[in-house]
Amino acid sequence: MVPQGVLALSAAALVMMSGCASKERELEAVAKDWCLTIRASQVIPVYPMTEDLQVGDVFLVQQTVQNQHDAYKRRGFLALDNHIARLTPTRYDSSYDRSFFKPEEVGSVMPRSWLTPGEASSFDRAPVAAFPAYTFSVTSGQGFAAALPVQGVPVGLSLLNSDAASGSVTLKDARTYGIAMTDLLADVQGWAEKESNRTFLAAYAPETAGTTDAKTNYVRVVSRVYLVGSVNVTLNDASASSGGLSVGVPKPVEIPLLQAAKVANTTEANTATADAYGKGLASMTTALNAARNQAGEALPGATLKVVSASARTVSMDEKFTRPVVIGYLGFDMAILPGGRLGPPMPTYVVLERNVQPSSASELPAYLAAISMRDIGTYRAIDAIASSATDKDRQKAKAIRDEINAIAGSVLPKTYPVVIWNINASGAVIAQVPVDTPIDTRGGEYRAWVEYLSRLESSEALLSTLVKDGKASGDQKDSLQATRSQILRVRSVAGALGGELKRGSDLFNR
Repeated sequence: MVPQGVLALSAAALVMMSGCASKERELEAVAKDWCLTIRASQVIPVYPMTEDLQVGDVFLVQQTVQNQHDAYKRRGFLALDNHIARLTPTRYDSSYDRSFFKPEEVGSVMPRSWLTPGEASSFDRAPVAAFPAYTFSVTSGQGFAAALPVQGVPVGLSLLNSDAASGSVTLKDARTYGIAMTDLLADVQGWAEKESNRTFLAAYAPETAGTTDAKTNYVRVVSRVYLVGSVNVTLNDASASSGGLSVGVPKPVEIPLLQAAKVANTTEANTATADAYGKGLASMTTALNAARNQAGEALPGATLKVVSASARTVSMDEKFTRPVVIGYLGFDMAILPGGRLGPPMPTYVVLERNVQPSSASELPAYLAAISMRDIGTYRAIDAIASSATDKDRQKAKAIRDEINAIAGSVLPKTYPVVIWNINASGAVIAQVPVDTPIDTRGGEYRAWVEYLSRLESSEALLSTLVKDGKASGDQKDSLQATRSQILRVRSVAGALGGELKRGSDLFNR
């Protein structure tokens, strides 16, 4: 028989565990709501906010795309917890030399050129960004304030001293900077080609490449960050009466302007002068920051300023010493056998739309002649068009159909020339004979990519043979025919690029 005391302890433990789980769910829900506000602006949220995230940061991702997508939808954000490199992008000039850079700053290293520690003007010259306000409500007993990455919320709740409140958080002084994917890609590839980095990446390549159970890992590269310099928090007392709400920061002083309005005789509050009101706010600000510092609850690098207060409302500005990153954009690349990297896929598409970056089994070696960016873009467009629920599926389908129509306009039904290659023994062979059907079941654009890649690979080999005096008569004739085909097939590259750019706007807005 189990002793009664043990049963009581067990019951108490279950109650505590249940309470902890409930609080954890509340905090997760608040964190998700906060992050959804950032995501509504087509930005991947950083939670909590941090100063230490830059364009060119590289992270190792070891979750499947499906698991990432599910976690991102469930939690609202993904932690950036496996930082493996910080690159120094070299091509900011292509983005800012005609706009935000001064002439003497061409060739500058970012963010150092716009970031001056200790100066209030840090990042003032960077492009402006804007975010929607975040609204919320809270009642006594909720673990609400702790989940918001700003300190003004718990302080404001303590000031109101009520059992219910509603309010808003407005992100102010927002800035952004970044670099185009194509410009940053060269730096990423240069980093990946270094022997030590290639060895590191190879350790995370699929162990069973080319099979259905191969586990693919990825690198995630930050290409743009969004920063905020301050946050405004406005809280409105929504309770019927004071409820003694406590959220961690003790009320430091009596606040005459607030207290006077809560008594029956409000003459003194109504006749307060603007000068006295301003002095009262300044006094509140000083007392609040002193109390927060004593309690050890002040956010490093941030100060609070009360900008307005009444009996049932308080509004505060939280100013950061330097801007902090609230969100980012980037791209993912699959780690292939040998430590090679696959085509880039926008991270936003991976997380929001569950699109997997191309892996080793999907990228034959002869595709190297085609832009990795274009392959990844088409894949994303195709995934959106094939979705049963994506809001942009009809637009994506129209763009995909137009891309395939353009590619199909120059694509023959069969190979008009021989495709030459070198076999494992080093012998030159006719890899693809004339009149071999061109497979378009995966779409004309994919067939166009494969066809052009094979033409260019064959042309390079034949050119070498002719230069070295080793080409046969058939191979010389084949070289001329191959070059003619390349010109014909490449004639639509500009039109395809335009449609791909139009399609990329669906997920790069």
